[in-house]
Amino acid sequence: MLRRATGEDSRFLLELRNDPDVVATTSTQRVVAPEEHCAWFESAVSRPDVLILIVEHPEAEGPVGYVRFQNGGSGMAEISIALVSGWRGRSLGTSVISLGCLCAMNEWSDLEQVLAFVRSDNMASVRAFDRAGFALDQDPGMSREGHVVLSYSRPRPGDQ
Repeated sequence: MLRRATGEDSRFLLELRNDPDVVATTSTQRVVAPEEHCAWFESAVSRPDVLILIVEHPEAEGPVGYVRFQNGGSGMAEISIALVSGWRGRSLGTSVISLGCLCAMNEWSDLEQVLAFVRSDNMASVRAFDRAGFALDQDPGMSREGHVVLSYSRPRPGDQ
């Protein structure tokens, strides 16, 4: 269901990133130029602090989304997710978020917390993160204007 992105995924990621519905939910709310995307992607796939996972589904002909993690150090990473239009609203996002967090925590053994900065008008994403075990983060140092901040902490041994 999730696999690490390769160079062959660059075009898919650009097309999904520039889907009008996805653009509307991003922080910048702007389309990314192909040159900008290519430079970012080439750098991102080779960096040890970035994990890009491609979402595949057995009923689909190709990729249906991505989940990306940016490891900010200090035991924290930021998550970003997008699904192609036909796969939104089917509860797939919640599964992708959960599985993606497990992959990121396996990738970075020191990762303790994953943060999601979701536009406050994107209630579908807020619900998906909530169902995946994220909680509203009240830390004022983590706030971003116009966003809800949600966090997920690595389960501790003995946690139920």
